[in-house]
Order: sequence, then C-alpha cells, then structure tokens
Amino acid sequence: MRLGESLKRIREKRDVPLRKIAAELDLDQSTLSKIERGERLPKENLLPKIAKFYKLEFEELKLDYISEKVLMCIKGKKDPERILELTKQKIQYLRNKNSKQSKLEL
Repeated sequence: MRLGESLKRIREKRDVPLRKIAAELDLDQSTLSKIERGERLPKENLLPKIAKFYKLEFEELKLDYISEKVLMCIKGKKDPERILELTKQKIQYLRNKNSKQSKLEL
C-alpha cells in the first residue's frame, strides 16, 4: 500500500476529519488530500510530526517515505524493474568498495 493510502486509512479508522490533521500538521487541507491520494509527498521535515500524530514508528515511516520517492522517480519510466535491479547492483558495488577501503585504512 502507498504511504498516502496508509495515512488516509488510519485517519478514516480513527474517524478524524482531514481538516483536523491538516491543522495539526500545519498543512493546507488540499495538500494533505493530495498526499493521501498519492499525488505528492509530504516534506521530509514533516515526518517526525506525522509519525507522532499517526502513532507510527519513525524509522518505518522514513523507509516508506524514501520508497515512495523512488517510486515517484521511476513511475512511468520504461522498465522500472530493470532500473531497480541496476540500483541494487550499484548499492552492492558501493558496499564492496567501502568495505575494501576501510580494510586498507586499518
């Protein structure tokens, strides 16, 4: 499930109006509505407030947020799975490179 959908589901389950959460987060209602619809992401500096208000684990919310950023970047691109696979390979390359460099420094 997408981040915005999760936030909307929590809000609706708690029967809290959009305007109340928007006010609590110091956001415009239309902005929060766009976040819930997956049309935009909250600003990263809002994540601690969102985690607290929605009673979510901050680190999990942060991971979900980053995955949403990646998704928005590759959405609509040709062969997104290949993009992700190449990214995974590059991450492994960097891990190996950093591991070798730290061994040399010892």
